[in-house]
Amino acid sequence: MEQISQAVKDSLTEAQNAFLELIMSLPERKRDHMKMLFSTLAKCYVDPDMRAVVIVDNDTSPQGIVIGVNVDEMLTTQIISNAYEVMVEVNQSDAPDKEMMN
Repeated sequence: MEQISQAVKDSLTEAQNAFLELIMSLPERKRDHMKMLFSTLAKCYVDPDMRAVVIVDNDTSPQGIVIGVNVDEMLTTQIISNAYEVMVEVNQSDAPDKEMMN
């Protein structure tokens, strides 16, 4: 195994400390959510039966960033499509009848 230089170790320690500081600045509810998210994502890297697609959106880019874990492009598309169908169904289940909109 390749030895890690002290400079790399120091850089990693700085990044870990900055990350920890960021996490600790969050309210407990958000920290708990993040812990669940990271734990689930980590499982996707080690369990061949688990997979994830993370979509990150921001106001400065017209398209989001799609990050797949344990998936290829076809499976990523299928997961996003299935999620879209579920969300449309959830949103429409609470929508008023068409007649109510007139």
